[in-house]
Amino acid sequence: MVSYLLYTARGCGGAMVEVVLQKLKLPHDIRILEWGKFAEGDYPTINPLLQVPTLRLPSGEIMSESLAICTFLNARHQGTLVPDPQDRAYARYQRWSVFLVASIYPTFYYGDETSRWVTPEAAQAELKARTDQQREKMWLQMEDAAAGSRYFLGEQESLIDIFVAIMVHWRPRQEWFRKHAPKLSSIARRIADQPEHASTFAQFS
Repeated sequence: MVSYLLYTARGCGGAMVEVVLQKLKLPHDIRILEWGKFAEGDYPTINPLLQVPTLRLPSGEIMSESLAICTFLNARHQGTLVPDPQDRAYARYQRWSVFLVASIYPTFYYGDETSRWVTPEAAQAELKARTDQQREKMWLQMEDAAAGSRYFLGEQESLIDIFVAIMVHWRPRQEWFRKHAPKLSSIARRIADQPEHASTFAQFS
């Protein structure tokens, strides 16, 4: 089988794709890009938005958007990381997986580079603080919605668990999750402790 090629950077959402590639045992190569230098080389022709991750398929086609990539890989290779549409868990999966990328993820987009959106510095500090506060509220919603068993949906692992396992390393970070969202924290540890993912999670240590 021809390899997939993942363009990513240390500490970013590309780690979610790495975990899925590992779980599905797919041959792949990883190209690590340096933060602040995405515009160098040929990457602008690969992803004009200069965002990561990006996946080059064996066919040469380019995919972006982490959830879209992971969903595609799971479907293409008969994975079990998305519930069957006839499963009762499917509706919950759809709701909360989209909530992660449509509601929680954008708070980093606006809160990490506040100078893109507002001036002066006082307004930037307020934007960062407010997006951080909103993110914590949304994580608490997910904590309440978690099944309270092995994984977010129950006994079956899903892409939601992989996304949580990576995102607990971002603000408000692991200690906050241990204190305020213990179910999500436990799910994250369960994924991170799987030996096949050790190299991926090493980047967060």
